[in-house]
Amino acid sequence: MAERKFNFRRMKREFRRKKSKLPTVIGNMAKNHYQQSFRRQGFFDMVLSPWAARKTKEKGRSRAILVKSGFLRDSIKVIKATWNRIVIGTVGADYASYHNLGKDPQPKRQFMGRSNVLNNKIRRRIRREIKTIFR
Repeated sequence: MAERKFNFRRMKREFRRKKSKLPTVIGNMAKNHYQQSFRRQGFFDMVLSPWAARKTKEKGRSRAILVKSGFLRDSIKVIKATWNRIVIGTVGADYASYHNLGKDPQPKRQFMGRSNVLNNKIRRRIRREIKTIFR
């Protein structure tokens, strides 16, 4: 069996490349996870916390809760993605916190927040990326 040489330069180069791209990848993972709340009709951490139903029914129409035009869902953006900090938030939807936190008389319909499921996905992705450096 032939011995493989340890190529430190290649590993260093690969690490720098991953380090520059990984925050954006992780940010997009979080954005997608939060946008899925609108498809699931609730926030997913270890279990799905379904949103409260509407108090009034719309005549002859049935649409998802918190989705009329899709603006709120689409307002979820990766605001900042650096090695030190990744920030996900809503842009242009000033009413987002009323839904996410619940404010009188709005019921809480959380679509963003801490999620162990998301954190585990991120950890697995980081491990996978690190393993590719050492191949």
